[in-house]
Amino acid sequence: MYFVIFALAIIYFIMRFYIYLLLVTFDMKTFKIIKNSFIFSILGIKRNIMALLGIILVVVIHALMIWFLISTPLGFTMILPFVYILALTAFMSAYAAFPIIDKYLIEPYAEKEDEEEFVYLKPADETIDETSET
Repeated sequence: MYFVIFALAIIYFIMRFYIYLLLVTFDMKTFKIIKNSFIFSILGIKRNIMALLGIILVVVIHALMIWFLISTPLGFTMILPFVYILALTAFMSAYAAFPIIDKYLIEPYAEKEDEEEFVYLKPADETIDETSET
């Protein structure tokens, strides 16, 4: 049971990459956002694992940096990593998640709109006479 809970926690952590982007990009209900983020976390498993390893690496590097620099003045050493570690991990998760969302949700809809745009174009009723004075 321990490993099942651990696996679900990792899946939820990866789903969070997609939940925030889907909330901002699309107008969906909560259940659909959770369902789509679960599906996308499985579809983009290679990118998600690499982002997860990158986030773990960044956290370990910063933990070691804080541990080695603990004897220095606390203001700069202890606060600065927490400022950019959040931004760096959020960037890595968005960098891994957005191509999957773009591939499966944005591009098909954009292609569909492009096809519909050309279907409804009508030829102009009047021709422009270049010799007429305006």
